[in-house]
Amino acid sequence: MKKVIACLFILQTLSTFADQTTPFSLTVEEMVFASKLSDENRRQFCYKLSPAERLVCLGEAQKKDDVGCCDEIVEGLVKQDSLKEPILR
Repeated sequence: MKKVIACLFILQTLSTFADQTTPFSLTVEEMVFASKLSDENRRQFCYKLSPAERLVCLGEAQKKDDVGCCDEIVEGLVKQDSLKEPILR
């Protein structure tokens, strides 16, 4: 009986950890930038791009000062990133 209870406890603990997604944190500037993006580009910006790549997007957006260019910046960076060999982040 003790073995069964121990197994159930372990399974419950493992399932709790398996259900969690990798958390990400955005700065205030990144949240403002992400709010200007389309749904698909927002997903790419928040989940696919590294913090360094998000900073590149912010820098490009500051240079252009055009709200419509935000989607183009993310699309360009994602396309450029997909042409490179995949790296672990």
